[in-house]
Amino acid sequence: MGSIVYLFDKISKEITVKITPDEAKYILTCECPKGYPYYSKILEMKKKLEEAVNKNTPIKLKAYELLRPYPTLTEKIIYERKPILEYFESMENFGHNPTLVKKLVRIIKVHPELKSKKVFQDLVEHAYNCTVQLGKYEDGRILIWSPSGLKEEKVDTTYIRNLNEECYFTTHGRNKDGFRFAIRIIEDKQIVEGLKKLENLWKALRW
Repeated sequence: MGSIVYLFDKISKEITVKITPDEAKYILTCECPKGYPYYSKILEMKKKLEEAVNKNTPIKLKAYELLRPYPTLTEKIIYERKPILEYFESMENFGHNPTLVKKLVRIIKVHPELKSKKVFQDLVEHAYNCTVQLGKYEDGRILIWSPSGLKEEKVDTTYIRNLNEECYFTTHGRNKDGFRFAIRIIEDKQIVEGLKKLENLWKALRW
C-alpha cells in the first residue's frame, strides 16, 4: 500500500490544475485546524489562491501542491477529472456535499461505537460547516438552506459585494466570527434546486 501512496504522489506531480477565482474561493474557505500536519502548506497555498482572487485571474498549480492540504479534492481531480467548481456545487454522487456525507456514514457503519465520541461529533460539525449551502437575499434578509433546514443567518460578504437585490448564492465555511462566506451568485436553476435538497442528504446521518 505504501508504494501506491508513493506513486500517487509521483503522478500528482505530472498533472496541472487550472483554478479559476471562483474555484479558489471555495478552496480558501475550507477549514483546517492548526494542528493539522500540513497546516503550513495550507497557509502557503492560501496565499497563492488569495492573490489569484484579488487579481481576478486563474492560477495554474500542480495537483501535488493540493495533495497534502486538500487530499479529497485532489483525488477527485485525478480520478474523476471533474472541474473544481462542479465538484463543490453539484449534488451528484461525485459532488462535495455527497462525498462528505458518504464518508461520515461509512465511518459510523464500520465503527458504530464512535457515534457518541467527541472526536466524531467534532468531525460531523466540521462537515456541517464545510458543506456548500445555498443562500438567498430576500426582503433584506439572508436565508440559508442548511443541513438542518432553512435558516436566517448573517454572511461574510468578502467575496460578494452586491448582495443588495433578490438573488441566490452559494456559501461555504465560516469566518472567525462564525459567519458563513458568501461565495458567488448562482443563476443556474439546476444548481439551485440541487442545493435545496441538502437537508434530505444530511438525513443519512440520523440513525
